[in-house]
Amino acid sequence: MGPDPFVAKHFPLLYDFLCTNFYSDGVRFFGLSSTGGDLTDEEFRQKYENSQPGLMGEIVYHPSPKGSPTSVPDIALPIGWLLEGESALPDPAKP
Repeated sequence: MGPDPFVAKHFPLLYDFLCTNFYSDGVRFFGLSSTGGDLTDEEFRQKYENSQPGLMGEIVYHPSPKGSPTSVPDIALPIGWLLEGESALPDPAKP
């Protein structure tokens, strides 16, 4: 689903307010997972416990309005985007 549809579905008034009262390219929604998965899933929990938890987080965002969600391990990405704009986001065309 990704963060954009999630906010639109669960917080429709906030979503409409942000998307209509600001320059639409200046609004982005980011999803953050500090663990990178579901700790109630036993298989993932084992993987998490046997790894370096500090490296497991991820950010999910839509690189373009019609694009599918992209996941990156840089949990500071929203701060970079806030400070530097679109140039802080990874190029989705590059692996």
